[in-house]
Amino acid sequence: MAKLKERLAAVRAGKAAETEPILGVPAVYWERLHKLDPAGTAAQLKLPILVLQGGRDYQVTRKDFAVWEERLQGRDNARLKLLENLNHLFVAGEGRSTPAEYQQAGHVDAAVIALIADWIGRSNAAGQAPS
Repeated sequence: MAKLKERLAAVRAGKAAETEPILGVPAVYWERLHKLDPAGTAAQLKLPILVLQGGRDYQVTRKDFAVWEERLQGRDNARLKLLENLNHLFVAGEGRSTPAEYQQAGHVDAAVIALIADWIGRSNAAGQAPS
């Protein structure tokens, strides 16, 4: 863990070229990923935006969702929804989600499909193409 933290610190400091791959991926990838600001970019768009988040997602966290909420606050064409019992794949479950859960067969929760369909319908009714 100490070695991993050291490599991640190098990435955050913009020194990816000086470190070895992280989790088998070139450090420069992580550096570029770290510099992205998708919520900031989305905030500049005039298109309708739908952001769905699984409450049990450990890859994209509630902290990440809060950033989207902050950046899109006050946008009447942005809809954000946190779905408490869903994981990263929008599959329902209980307790903490783990990588092993992804090995179990499952289906995208019907609520996700309904939210997407409703959002598309509302966007089309407003004369805007969904983004």
